[in-house]
Amino acid sequence: MRRRDYVRLLGGTGAAAGLGLAGTGVGAAAEPCYYQVDFVAGEVEEQLGESDDDFYGAQERLIQYALGEGSEVTHRDTWINSLDTETRRAVTSDPIAVEGGTASVSFTVADGAELSLSLAVYSMPASTFSFDTADDQELTDSATGTFGPGEHTLEVTLPCEDGGEERVECPVDPAEVTESDLVDLLSVESSSFPEVSVFARVLTDAGDAGDLPADAFEVCESGYVQDASVSSSTTGGGGAADIVFVLDDTGSMGSFIEGVLDNIRTFANDLDSGDIDSRYALITFKDDVELDQEFTGDVATLEAALDDVVASGGGDFRENDFEAVERATELDYRPGAQRVVVDITDAAAQVDDPDAYSNDESVTDLTMADVESLLAGYTYIAVSRDFSEEYGDFYDDYYGDGDKQVLAENVGGTWIDLDSPDFSAVLEEISGILTSTYTLTYTAATDGDAERTVLVRVEDPVEGTLYRTLTYTVPS
Repeated sequence: MRRRDYVRLLGGTGAAAGLGLAGTGVGAAAEPCYYQVDFVAGEVEEQLGESDDDFYGAQERLIQYALGEGSEVTHRDTWINSLDTETRRAVTSDPIAVEGGTASVSFTVADGAELSLSLAVYSMPASTFSFDTADDQELTDSATGTFGPGEHTLEVTLPCEDGGEERVECPVDPAEVTESDLVDLLSVESSSFPEVSVFARVLTDAGDAGDLPADAFEVCESGYVQDASVSSSTTGGGGAADIVFVLDDTGSMGSFIEGVLDNIRTFANDLDSGDIDSRYALITFKDDVELDQEFTGDVATLEAALDDVVASGGGDFRENDFEAVERATELDYRPGAQRVVVDITDAAAQVDDPDAYSNDESVTDLTMADVESLLAGYTYIAVSRDFSEEYGDFYDDYYGDGDKQVLAENVGGTWIDLDSPDFSAVLEEISGILTSTYTLTYTAATDGDAERTVLVRVEDPVEGTLYRTLTYTVPS
């Protein structure tokens, strides 16, 4: 979206009606199954890593090991030189083999020798071994025997059902797809990682109506297809949303405030009568920030907080909006719920910059870039005046560092004109966003890069194949 590609609402879409859905998207892939197979001298350790001595290598008993995912060996190595001299001279072995849901090792014991040998398989939480997580591994199968001279084989069953399924590679490269404006990935919720929820709108007739079936969606993360469940927040589909209203209550909002408050009341009541499990919070700000209402699912409680809001004070052009948005991100959100911040103001934000125009940097330590980072994982909806339309380059140059239209653009949010002739249409548009959202939930791989790229493919009956990507960072 370019700087002035904004939504000017002259009429509302209303709450979308349609059929809910729940199911699994196309191209579902099994959760990766990781394991470690150890060929060792002596008995099996039931638990690795309870102490520094609970490792075969430290005990000088590890002959070789293999790490695997599904039916594929991803890494192998031999520790034959770490064995005691007698064992090292007495046994030679082929590489550990994986096939048909089993792991096996063939070996030869030298003439005149008799050895106790074991093959053990442990499940792993990730694709690579770590001493720090070794005690999270579970022994799933083992085989032990005493062997004299000659050729022998040990075999164990892998922990993966049917030998595990390899992760399915995404059929397209996210870097090479043409991104469609008809798919809007509102946010990604990863606070309960590895469970991840992507909130998406499909701006087609079937998408807005909630008529797209689960198998119309495919989700890829970091190059692999995910086993994603799909649900719709249209009528009958349910869904959860935690919504924070961040409201400028300075005197300059006087001409807007009553209409804003009345329409928030109507909005909450309309949403409450549907199938979305909604909670609401209220934050007001001038140069200071007030939490007027913690999250509540009771609309009457929200209405009581709204009744106490009066437009007063202010006086300078900038207000402390960024601190109010930060406070919104610090509230107690429910895991898996869509996190929505509705930011309503007629002013630019104070910023942490002594050189910013008409600004008091003492009230905040936040910049636009800081707030953009805070809003990762949130659906951000800015309702503000279009001062750039009124004042042109002057406003862009002097107040753009605190402009909510710019913030919405930078975080992939939605900007709505506060000067809309019918403010109820503003809330109807927000309601439309919430009630026509598809939630794509999956369990991400725990290994890999901290920054993940998600690709969503949608098969629409009229528009055809549509793609959209976004990135998120795994919580630390």
